[in-house]
Amino acid sequence: MAKKKHAQNSIYWRNKADKEVSKYYKGQPCAVCGTTYQTCGHHIVERSLSAYLRHHILNLIALCPNHHKFSNDLAAHSKNPLAVKAWAAWLEANWPTSYELLEVYKHFRGEKVDYEYNYNSWKEMNENPETQP
Repeated sequence: MAKKKHAQNSIYWRNKADKEVSKYYKGQPCAVCGTTYQTCGHHIVERSLSAYLRHHILNLIALCPNHHKFSNDLAAHSKNPLAVKAWAAWLEANWPTSYELLEVYKHFRGEKVDYEYNYNSWKEMNENPETQP
């Protein structure tokens, strides 16, 4: 029974940290086009692939809906494979550190994460903009 309680606690803090990340990226300029319309934080290494990188600032980038999903020219989650390939090329050219993170950690699994710490870190950044990286 204690194991389930720990898992629920972890999910609770993970979800709270997710909300702080969303809050941080809402209204940030899209890294590709600069619009602030409905921007959100895109995970460079997918959340499902690496819990460790889920809330890491180098693994997140502000994207508008167009460049996140809907563009057929350049979008991280487009249904068009050429748009996804263009996204990877754009990321490599414009955000090389994050691109390297993707290449190195895309198969990094099984690590323990302190989601409560992640939540508190993002909450601090949202409440005190001067602490932002």
